Amino acid sequence: MVKYFALIFLVFSLLCWGQNDLSAEKSIQKLIQLEKKNQISNADIDAMLELIIEFFPEKPDEALTHLDKVRGFIEKNDYQDGLLDFCLVTLKIYRVKTEVHKAEKIIREINQKYKRKLTQENRVTMQYLLADIANYNKDFEKSMEIARRTLPDAVTTFQKASLNYVIAGNYLEMGNHEEALTYSLKALELYKSDKNEKNAALVYNLISVIYQELKDFEKAKKYGKLSLAYAQKSNNLNNILDTYSNLIISYRGLNQIDSAKQM
Repeated sequence: MVKYFALIFLVFSLLCWGQNDLSAEKSIQKLIQLEKKNQISNADIDAMLELIIEFFPEKPDEALTHLDKVRGFIEKNDYQDGLLDFCLVTLKIYRVKTEVHKAEKIIREINQKYKRKLTQENRVTMQYLLADIANYNKDFEKSMEIARRTLPDAVTTFQKASLNYVIAGNYLEMGNHEEALTYSLKALELYKSDKNEKNAALVYNLISVIYQELKDFEKAKKYGKLSLAYAQKSNNLNNILDTYSNLIISYRGLNQIDSAKQM
């Protein structure tokens, strides 16, 4: 079954490759035109970052080259929200390149340079990024310390949900399933109140993994199905495929492989 879904993903990728490559070129040309403007507004910077997000999966190195130019525009305009978005996009690109240490260096340098100027909301976002990076680096205690310290200062519902999610993930990695479940449910409640179906799907999937580790495969299947439903609502292919793969583990634990084939 895992091979079956991997094959679907491969075929889908091959069919879309030509279309994605053409779309990437269009986004790059639009970006170049914006970069040539005599006066770059904050709205132009937002548009540039969106265009980079559109094509970086196909052309990450080219995206980084343009992103460096965008940083120059951001600093010239003293555009703080743009600076945080720059950090988020930087981390996304280096994740694709599996070079998160390079993103960490850039983000830490920016945090050190601007931390006294940042609004509370942007300071929280910056700390969330550092907690996420520490988790990626498997330094779970450090990630936990940053996230727990930052949580009381969170301004938006999304920030509160995301920090709870990071804490839950750290607890899971550290083997504390009870706390992992507690913080997962908090994150889920907050994401749902924010009508964020994409991230709600991620939390449902995390809860499913928690129950898998507890060998409660019935509950793992239940939350896996909820994860799949929310991933389909948000039409997120990566979440859908991840959830399918995780559900197979739950069905195996219940000796229900035939049921898995009917999903």
